[in-house]
Amino acid sequence: MKLIRNKIKRYLLKRGWRKCSAGDLKMLVISTEITSQYINSRAFRRKMDDIGIGKSIKDTIDKWHEV
Repeated sequence: MKLIRNKIKRYLLKRGWRKCSAGDLKMLVISTEITSQYINSRAFRRKMDDIGIGKSIKDTIDKWHEV
C-alpha cells in the first residue's frame, strides 16, 4: 500500500495537485481506498471478483511498477 501512496504523491508533486480538479482528487482518494480494501480484505476481494471488477483492480496493481 505504501508503494501506491508514494506513486500517487510523486504524481501529484510532479503534476501539481492544484492543477487537479476537485473531481480528480476525489477519484484519486476513492481509487486508493478501493485498492487498499482489495489488498487487505479477503471478503471485499471476493465481492469485487464476483461482480467482475476484481480483474481490473488486480491488473492495475500488477502494473504499478511500470508507471
